Amino acid sequence: MRYILLSTILTWAVIIDMQKQIISDKLIAISALLGVVMVFLDPELSFLNALMGFVLGGGILLIVFFISKGSLGLGDVKLFACIGIFLGMDKVLSAMFVSALLSGLVGLVLIIKSDSNRKQSIPFAPFILIGTLYTIIL
Repeated sequence: MRYILLSTILTWAVIIDMQKQIISDKLIAISALLGVVMVFLDPELSFLNALMGFVLGGGILLIVFFISKGSLGLGDVKLFACIGIFLGMDKVLSAMFVSALLSGLVGLVLIIKSDSNRKQSIPFAPFILIGTLYTIIL
């Protein structure tokens, strides 16, 4: 149930990110609230594991946000914090790795295949969705 709910949330995030290049705080707040509810409804996920997933998911990307000087949006950071609640500590790291790897590969292909500059932004939410689904399925 929690994975279906998370997949639905991420699908909405992708749609919003593709259209407006932003992930709304309202979606983040609802996601975090639903994630906390899922912690209490799903015996497979402990509160401590969800809390650590939240801290790692948001914390690591927050560091990347500051290092990259805003190349990564704060909405993506907050979204991964919410994903951490749903997935827990181990799975959020896997989802983060797959998402970053995929976005890096696509970015590299776009740079090689086009004359666009390296400052062109691409939405990260689609890669977050794919990385999270990959982690859930495997």
